[in-house]
Formats: sequence, structure tokens, C-alpha cells
Amino acid sequence: MIEGGESPYANLIAVRTGEETQDKFVKLLKALQSEKVKKYIEENYDGAVVPAF
Repeated sequence: MIEGGESPYANLIAVRTGEETQDKFVKLLKALQSEKVKKYIEENYDGAVVPAF
């Protein structure tokens, strides 16, 4: 079963308060929300995973 885009389920990135500006977390978020990752998801998960960023 493939869930629709309105599904309440999502993967989140969470960090402790005060650590959100650390370089390693900024880089991780930037990489995960990149066009390259979006394209990979769209090409490899056949709609079962929806990039919501």
C-alpha cells in the first residue's frame, strides 16, 4: 500500500536546543533536502516515499 501525500507520517531530523546551528547539523539538513536526494527518492521508491521538503 502506498500512502498519499497527505499522510500524517513523516521522518524528522531533531537536535537538542542550542545545537541547531552546529555545522554538522546544518550540512546534514542541507544534504538531505537537496535536489540530488529528492531525485533519488523519486527515481527509486516509485511513490512509496514522498520527499516533503
